[in-house]
Amino acid sequence: MANHIFLFLNINKIQRMRLCLRILIATMILIIVSCGKTKEVSTSKSTLPSKPKVKEAVKVEKTASYEDFESFYMKFHKDSLFQISRIKFPLQGYDIDTSENASKWSKQNWVMHKAQISSVDTSKYKIEVQTNKEIRKERIFIEGGGFSTERVFKRINGKWYLTLFINEEM
Repeated sequence: MANHIFLFLNINKIQRMRLCLRILIATMILIIVSCGKTKEVSTSKSTLPSKPKVKEAVKVEKTASYEDFESFYMKFHKDSLFQISRIKFPLQGYDIDTSENASKWSKQNWVMHKAQISSVDTSKYKIEVQTNKEIRKERIFIEGGGFSTERVFKRINGKWYLTLFINEEM
């Protein structure tokens, strides 16, 4: 049938080859251009689902803005102004001394905590630590009584705070 078309056009063999070559090149260009348009369409469509990826990136940034407990803990025990700023006063808890007088914690009666739990003499004291992403509980005590202290740190709006301190010396 293709030969019939060429006969109708009344052209010789060389001219037919040139015409076929031109048709082939035109077809290839058309395919390349249409593939390019398809890629553009698919690219533009693929940008629509990328919005959740942007949201994921925002979530990562929010997560990244959460303060690392270990960094907080080191600074809490070294910097008195930082420590005061990271205590939720009036602080929950109490202090019972040997005279069995109980007192609440305020900025006025707060004494800076310098010792980290890792510096506690474990031959004398027992240590219990419970940690998760939002809360850290520390308890130091003498088995059988006589002394117990407990601290609770909580992550509030991405930052760590001391929210409870109980000190019992009997």
